[in-house]
Amino acid sequence: MPALCGVFVRFSKNQKFSLLGGIFLSTAVPVIMAGQGWDDHDRSERYHAADFARNLLESCAPNAILFTNGDNDTFPLWYAQEVEGLRRDVRVIVLPYLNTDWYIDQMKRPAYESAPLPISLARSDYQFSQNNYLPVVPQPQVAQGMDLTTFISLIKQNHPALQVQAQDGRTFLSAPTTNFYLDVDTTAVLKKGIVPAERTRQIVSRMNWKISGKGIEKKQLIIADILATNQWERPIYFSTTTSSADFGYLRPYLQLEGLAYRVLPVRNPDPEADAYIAKDLMYQNLTQKFKFRNLQNSAIYYDYTYRSQIIANLRHHLASLTEAYFKAGNPKKAREVLLFALQVMPDAALPYDFYSPLYVTLLYQAGETQKANTLFQTLTQRSQEALQYYTGLPNRALFDREIQLNLMALQQLTLAARELNKPEAMALEAVFIKYYNML
Repeated sequence: MPALCGVFVRFSKNQKFSLLGGIFLSTAVPVIMAGQGWDDHDRSERYHAADFARNLLESCAPNAILFTNGDNDTFPLWYAQEVEGLRRDVRVIVLPYLNTDWYIDQMKRPAYESAPLPISLARSDYQFSQNNYLPVVPQPQVAQGMDLTTFISLIKQNHPALQVQAQDGRTFLSAPTTNFYLDVDTTAVLKKGIVPAERTRQIVSRMNWKISGKGIEKKQLIIADILATNQWERPIYFSTTTSSADFGYLRPYLQLEGLAYRVLPVRNPDPEADAYIAKDLMYQNLTQKFKFRNLQNSAIYYDYTYRSQIIANLRHHLASLTEAYFKAGNPKKAREVLLFALQVMPDAALPYDFYSPLYVTLLYQAGETQKANTLFQTLTQRSQEALQYYTGLPNRALFDREIQLNLMALQQLTLAARELNKPEAMALEAVFIKYYNML
């Protein structure tokens, strides 16, 4: 069985092969991947899956609990901990798996250097189909809010106050309200030193939130149990790649420290923000702990998953950190972060994406006028060319996502041009309206 580049090829004695340039050719078999697909399947010198894992783990404080979304943001973490031995104190939790009893069982056991999760529910409370879904059945007594600790206690008791009956006569538990609260021992929190000094006055004695949807899934019930049971002993994080549907209600209490949001009993004074930016902590993580190996190498192919999910996410958060420094009256630090972002993720290797228009205004604010103009012209030209191409296709409906993303980029560029009083603003707005009306 001949082998080429570690790929074994089986062929019959009736097939004729010739070796041309290291590629097996056959009259009966198409050219193998090593010949035609090597350029976009070559993984050599591409390290960012491992670096992403390191960066996400290093975003977390010691002994952290880290919730992740699924395959792309979890498997690299497992590799980093299992093979490279990195940050084994962090307990990685795949949120979708928490809908299964076997995975919850695993989380209640120690792993590596991580203690069992603070889950108080017994196996009988979540095994098989038990409490897979708790529909919201409003009870007027707790319409204004219910103590989360009390709610978990009632779940463990299978309490009649939460029981409802299905049409087939079965009895199951429900959520009596969408409004919950968790009381906080502020003195104990201050002693633990988990809140940045500049935020200690924002610590709340009670966290309030409202869940969305018509019920609570098992995974959300486990999150609630951990929040109620943990008592701020271990840091709790959600990866920035995780769907906000599972933790969006906690947004006022989230703090961004890198590639992860930390839950803290501190209310963000900005109600519109996705999270409070822990500027100096995030800056320290980015510049001293994170790795960005070979993201500057234009000879390496980075596929759609890399660019749209990982790099775009990183660019967005670096822009957020830059904005936070500007708002804090520290333009020197803002400029440093901004130039750092452009350096470690240059256009030549990782073409600008739908978050890149954010950098136009930021570069102007930083006094980098030439870089801002170059970026503006590059993005404007690319988005218009892309829209012209995709909207001209006979099957353009298949490329709706591409059209939407380029429209979003063009809209941001138009807003930036108007904000900066650029002469191109009116013409650019006309182009945007033209393609928007073609939807």
